[in-house]
Amino acid sequence: MVGPLLLLLACSTPEPPSDPHAAAFASIEAHVEAKDLDAALAGAQGILTADPDHIKAHQYAGWVHVLRKDCKAAMPHLDAHVRLVPGEAEPLVNRAFCRKMKDMAWALDDLRPACAMGHKSACDGVVRLERIVKAQASKALEGVVSPNDAHADP
Repeated sequence: MVGPLLLLLACSTPEPPSDPHAAAFASIEAHVEAKDLDAALAGAQGILTADPDHIKAHQYAGWVHVLRKDCKAAMPHLDAHVRLVPGEAEPLVNRAFCRKMKDMAWALDDLRPACAMGHKSACDGVVRLERIVKAQASKALEGVVSPNDAHADP
């Protein structure tokens, strides 16, 4: 009788998570869903205190700051995420989101390589932002060159 009981326990016991912080991430996600961003950020910061290069903790901390509309505070985490996973498109796209708030041309520095890696939304972003940057440059030139200057003889 003990044999089947042990088998049942073995089948119902979940595998231990590969990330020792898995429970903390579940809590962070629950806090974000409940819109308790302070608690979510505290959870990510707690993981970063124990492991300053934890990729997922930087990703979460960055996005919680973005949700709080604080790109300045998000940037160190977004930069770390890019640094810790070189050659991946998603961290570049995430960082471009905040970069475009300050300078659209700066965001293109992240979106172009992400597009080259095959990230579709990055490619869409490149097309959209290049169009905006080009229009802004044209408007800036309109203020510098008068219509008469454009038609003057050399």
